[in-house]
Amino acid sequence: MKLVHFDILCASSVREYRLRLSWIHSYRLRRNNFWLVKPAADSSWGWRKILSIRNTIRPHIIHQVGDGRNTSVLYDIWCDYGPLVEILTNRETHRAAISIDSNVSQFVNDSGWSWPDVLSTKYPLLLSTDPPDIGKDDVVRWRDVDGVLHCFSVSKVWDTIRYRQPKVLWYSVIWFAQNIPRHAFIAWLLMKQKLKTQDMLKPWDMNLNGNGGVAVCTLCQLQPDSNTHLFFECMYASRVWDQVKQLIQIPISGNCWQVFVQLLAPITHRRVSRVVVAKLLFAASIYFIWQERNARLFSNKSRTSDLLFQNIFSTVRYKLLSLRFKDSVQVRQLKMLWKIT
Repeated sequence: MKLVHFDILCASSVREYRLRLSWIHSYRLRRNNFWLVKPAADSSWGWRKILSIRNTIRPHIIHQVGDGRNTSVLYDIWCDYGPLVEILTNRETHRAAISIDSNVSQFVNDSGWSWPDVLSTKYPLLLSTDPPDIGKDDVVRWRDVDGVLHCFSVSKVWDTIRYRQPKVLWYSVIWFAQNIPRHAFIAWLLMKQKLKTQDMLKPWDMNLNGNGGVAVCTLCQLQPDSNTHLFFECMYASRVWDQVKQLIQIPISGNCWQVFVQLLAPITHRRVSRVVVAKLLFAASIYFIWQERNARLFSNKSRTSDLLFQNIFSTVRYKLLSLRFKDSVQVRQLKMLWKIT
């Protein structure tokens, strides 16, 4: 019964796809080529977005010619020259009798290619391209950044056209399979220097202390908070980190979150218990310090550094209870330390 429902769903999706495609050809393209059509004044936002990315996706859409009936001679990429419309002059297309609707099959005969002399002489790669196979249909492939052809998939398209930057040092410190998402998000904002601390809000001329007072760190009351001060330089935060470092079974010296990242980053690829615990503690400490700062600032509530550490400990412990590690001496020691039976 489930298989029947799946077949019905697939058939329904195919019918809907074909209806949408027919509608686009009838009302959007109106016999125009997709690569040439301009958005009408009444075009929807979605249709305009599709047309706006044509220059981005065009080099990646490759036609593997079968019988050539569904491949445009001028506008599709099917040979090493790319779209022929970009290299042929108007005089050459006219003399070769190529129109906007011409397909590749029109230039094939029983013995292979039948290009007009005006093209075969000037563009010899047209003759060296594998001739169409009359017994096969044309196939459209997606070419990735490495030039490899794939069957179309959304993941391949996204991975090809997405904005790329070099992988940052702290990537695996924050994003890993066992992370706590809300902790990882706040830690990510810290790494990007995007947390709205007082130094970030100063240009907005916001009075965060009220009554015309000077804005200072709500944890230590000594100086304005910042991404650097709040998470290590602050006396309150330092007391928390001193306790956290006793649980991190990796030697760490210095009170600076950059030092933590530099020490953790080279070993974060190791799937061992102490590394996972260190990363969980790092993100949890950042999260709860930020939470405490906001509670004092906006709700006038406060906790001692010892109580905050206990919250960090219990949260990470609950997470460890849900994880499974391969039994070893190190894992047994970890369970004793975290009171996990």
